[in-house]
Amino acid sequence: MRFLGHICGRVVVILVDTGSTHNFMDPSVIQRAHQPSNPTEGLSVKVADEQAVHSEGNYTEVPLHMHGNLYTIDFYILTLRGCDIVLGIQWLRTWGPILWDFSRLQMEFSVLEKPRRLQVCCPLKLLLSH
Repeated sequence: MRFLGHICGRVVVILVDTGSTHNFMDPSVIQRAHQPSNPTEGLSVKVADEQAVHSEGNYTEVPLHMHGNLYTIDFYILTLRGCDIVLGIQWLRTWGPILWDFSRLQMEFSVLEKPRRLQVCCPLKLLLSH
């Protein structure tokens, strides 16, 4: 599912992906937000076509705003296509049970016993075209 969010006042397109083990951010987000990254040895990632690519470093404790809520997230820097951020199992597993409603294109989970709902940002037609 794709959602909109904000980092340092800049709009980002977020893909929540159960097939990704980690969280990733495109380097352009860091440039647009005028934030420093931490060049490290990185992580070797196997992408959908089985090719191995290496992350360009990491960006820790990133304040990501989604649907009026603040999440502090760690990311690996990796060139992405079709979105600015991928939230993978690294982020999803922190919430416990998650309700996915594909007829309404939303997901729900609880943070400190308070319900949170994320609604898909784009019309279904646009999502299916990617």
